[in-house]
Amino acid sequence: MASADPISAKSDTLIHGFVMARRLGALLVRQAAAREGLPAGRLCAVFQAALLLGVVWFTFWNGLWGGFPRADQLIYLHKIGQYHSFWDIIAASPSWNRIGVGDALLYRPLLFLQLGLFYYLFRYDAFLWQLASLLIHSVAVLGLYALLRTGSLKRTLYPFLIAALFGCSYLSAELVLWSHISGYLSFSAFAVLAILCLIRSEVSGSRALAWLGVLLVGLSEFCYELGAVLSFLLCALFLWRLLCGRRRRPAGTSSIDATLCLAFFALTLLYPLLSIADLYLRGVHGAASAGGPPMPWALVLAAWYALLQIAFWLGALMVPFAYDVQALSRASFTGFHFSGVAFFCNLILAVGLVALLAGLAYRSRSRLVAVAKSPILLGLYSLVYLGLYSFVIAFGRAVPRGISHVLGGNIYYTYIAGLIIAVGIALAFLDGSGVSRTLAGRARAGAFHGTDRLLAAGRMASYGLLAILVLCNAYKTQSLATFYRYGYSAPRLALADAVEHWLRGAGRHPDAYFRIADDCAANQSLPWFGQFYFREGHGWSGPAFAIDVLWPEKSFRLNKAALQGKSYRVYDIGCARITASSQIDGLGPGGILLARSPAWHARLPVGYPQSLDVDFGRVRTIGRILFLPQLGLPGRAPRSIVIEVRLEDGSWHDVYRGDLACWRPSEQWRTVALPGPATARYLRVGMFSNCGDEHYLTLRGLSFR
Repeated sequence: MASADPISAKSDTLIHGFVMARRLGALLVRQAAAREGLPAGRLCAVFQAALLLGVVWFTFWNGLWGGFPRADQLIYLHKIGQYHSFWDIIAASPSWNRIGVGDALLYRPLLFLQLGLFYYLFRYDAFLWQLASLLIHSVAVLGLYALLRTGSLKRTLYPFLIAALFGCSYLSAELVLWSHISGYLSFSAFAVLAILCLIRSEVSGSRALAWLGVLLVGLSEFCYELGAVLSFLLCALFLWRLLCGRRRRPAGTSSIDATLCLAFFALTLLYPLLSIADLYLRGVHGAASAGGPPMPWALVLAAWYALLQIAFWLGALMVPFAYDVQALSRASFTGFHFSGVAFFCNLILAVGLVALLAGLAYRSRSRLVAVAKSPILLGLYSLVYLGLYSFVIAFGRAVPRGISHVLGGNIYYTYIAGLIIAVGIALAFLDGSGVSRTLAGRARAGAFHGTDRLLAAGRMASYGLLAILVLCNAYKTQSLATFYRYGYSAPRLALADAVEHWLRGAGRHPDAYFRIADDCAANQSLPWFGQFYFREGHGWSGPAFAIDVLWPEKSFRLNKAALQGKSYRVYDIGCARITASSQIDGLGPGGILLARSPAWHARLPVGYPQSLDVDFGRVRTIGRILFLPQLGLPGRAPRSIVIEVRLEDGSWHDVYRGDLACWRPSEQWRTVALPGPATARYLRVGMFSNCGDEHYLTLRGLSFR
């Protein structure tokens, strides 16, 4: 008997598999439509909240070790370091920006009190600074998730997915990774929890929750001046309810509305009054203008810049692969990247998601129009807040300093913009049990939980697309956090550890000073750190470097001029250095320990083996070594490697032989875990082949843990 055609058999199998998948999908859609959404119980909410925290912490995990002080934080730590007792630190904190860096118009006492408290508790422990920021961010994410579940989205996956998208947003990550501005995170947490308390007070009738909301709004505005705008908008909202909703409201509710209106009006006035009084008491009678065009034109330009900023922020949320961000002293936007498979897939995903959600809204239009419009108006009200937020930033920053100052060097503004958009979605889908007892009942829930199979299928598809968008943002954010850990912070933290080790030993002597070589890459040069930033009365003189301004009393470089004619001892602290067996001129290994571009290039034509020799400057214990390929060219990275350490007798000893993972993208580090910890001052990486490129051997980054 002849055997069946194998090709036909495979075709039949594929057809049967496709039919079964189609039937399974149809069954899931019917069940989703029949169930009218997800269970709304407490257990489901707790599980989703735990999973949400897991996603956020997994995304930012490497950022916990990526917190070496950078940018403005170096100035802050230099100046606050003159205080030692708890009271002195706390007493000096609220005035820091008003007399220290020239931002006299900005009154943020709680932000700087928080920084002072963190300094007292953590000092220079970068891990604890980063941990505190991530904890505050987690509170904001959970508050947003709870807020999204107060309305008709409760029985869907949208609260989880929207909160996850906000929690892992790419450009917003700088606010979490740069612990110096954790006060913005506190503002965000206070604001979202305040709105949640006010809504819950409507449901339960609890005046305690309402007053807790007022307190949280007050705390938010003294963290960040945008809280005063929130107070004003809430005052206007409760005033509108008093004037326009009196006939429809149940008896006894007008009095609490009037009380809350007055409370938010008082908070709106309290901020400028205390700010002016504080300026007067400090003797600051005027703030210098930042310059810029004349006022009428400045307002027009600010409005235009505000629109550009909103478009920029929205684009970053939807198409993160189009944005190139470089991990410098600040995470900075360097340009758009409109090429590559990842970008086009991300773009198609974003367009498909927007089209699908628009289709769902159109399909549900009759139900949405049939119920009360007040929740939708609240959602639009949040867009007013977004516009005001963007306008204030444009007028205060973009107009006097240029739009590139905001879009390039201050990408963390995206964080609050994303939060406002997410809160607007939550408010737009509040049902009758959420925003007011006078609104239409739970009919609005039918807009998302109806038994329409097409709606159910569209909703499930939107879940999938939104989940992929979350993964896109999480991937980009994790890459940024990983680079800050291994490329930016690791060599600088190693040098800081060496200084702290010296301070516990020889550095305890009053006449002892440390010196770090000028060519030490890990001791970052600070050309912008002029005489204005030094503490007054100490006579320090530059040039300034990161390690020197963190421990200025012991820096020989800063104290050299004042030590003339005095007796002192200078100790050289070793800095890691790297040399290559060969290189192309101008493309040496000097920046490889900081993962700087351009990468190291071996001399052409490349002959194997090639090697990189590392002198740590002191004995170190190494457990893992990480390699970062040249950006966009992973085929040039080394593949077969041998790692050796030099023993005390001068001989070299192998500690690892193997291959690197060539299949990983060029943005990801390749990790080599040594069989056991290796303790040595000198280490050599031998390279015997690359990942496939016929001409080049390159490497951008090398990090040690």
